[in-house]
Amino acid sequence: MKLTELLSNYSHLRLAKPSDNEAIIDFLKSTPMSFGSISVHYEFKKSIWTFLKYQGATCYVFLLINENKICGYGVFSTRDYYILGAKYQAGYLSDLRISRNAIQSAKSQWKEFMNHMFSNINQIEEFKEVTYFYAAVFEKNVRALKLFHNEKFPIIFHPLLKYQAISILGRKPILFFKPHKLSSQFILTKATNSDQPALWNFLQTQNKKKFWGEYFNPTDSDEWKRRENSWENYNINDFFVAKDHLGKIVFCTLPWSAHNSRKLVIEKISLPYLILGKIFKIIGKKELKLNSPLNNYYLTHFEMSHDLTSDQKREIFTIFLNQLYKTKFQRHYHSIIFCDYYDKALGEVLKDYMCIKTAAIIYQILPKNDQSRRIENIHDLNKQMTFEAAIV
Repeated sequence: MKLTELLSNYSHLRLAKPSDNEAIIDFLKSTPMSFGSISVHYEFKKSIWTFLKYQGATCYVFLLINENKICGYGVFSTRDYYILGAKYQAGYLSDLRISRNAIQSAKSQWKEFMNHMFSNINQIEEFKEVTYFYAAVFEKNVRALKLFHNEKFPIIFHPLLKYQAISILGRKPILFFKPHKLSSQFILTKATNSDQPALWNFLQTQNKKKFWGEYFNPTDSDEWKRRENSWENYNINDFFVAKDHLGKIVFCTLPWSAHNSRKLVIEKISLPYLILGKIFKIIGKKELKLNSPLNNYYLTHFEMSHDLTSDQKREIFTIFLNQLYKTKFQRHYHSIIFCDYYDKALGEVLKDYMCIKTAAIIYQILPKNDQSRRIENIHDLNKQMTFEAAIV
């Protein structure tokens, strides 16, 4: 069965076409996202598909339609991951939103379709290789959480783990008076072309040990090759790497932004952050203001060796942030963003920075008729998950 055959049973549902681009953008503008102090909506420089190619090898955009108007939207992207140490194809359900004034028959069809799709996923030609499914939602998104925890909903959203999206807005003044450590057992530099084999292997080792990691594998068609071909300005020379006294890579990250494809535009902002935005302008940072883009610098490929102690993690993260601020990135970006799984070592370093912490939950999606792939007891595992905030 093809996906289009399944969708043909639902009068309010269909896959998006390139000609839907402007209507989709208008719908996304009409359904902004709130992060507590700030509300934003999406703006796309070209088309939504330019951005979606960053997210997955294959992306399907579902539209809920009523009287030829979009009243619901969702994206399902698939690619390879390391899950419990082995290679699997997984699907990520993202940006699921339904207009508050969508008619009941459309909402009902959406639920019925979700149930039918996930209950028969491997019978659908496009998804026959997909084994695991997941989604993420901010804890402040009460509407989505209510849906995910509703026992009457036709599929199960099984909570896997909590994380927090950390937005570093700037350094606290006290940091300028703290003595800087003059020596370190680690050397932090930008990566060179000669670092690629070691960096690639480091990413593979790190991710394979997690219960859910990115599929990096130099001997296969992997995530490195996919990003190299699909991410704009993907360059090994922009990676930061830290090496120990033996020259072994123990830390890496690629600061990167998708703002040339998709922008987050500030729609509402609380007074304290509006004032902070004015202060930013005075001290040479990019100003926060209404109806202007929120430019974020994402720490993608963020990895610290599983063998590092907490003190070593603190040391490397401190050195990295000091080095990053020397690049004067803050003239072009409002914040640094990365995903943190409540690592106490990183939390200690962040005490010296002004941060917004947005709590979120990652869910595994399961059909009610088959829970054989349910992942349990992950908090007993030593390693966590990789979740790239830049491409969600």
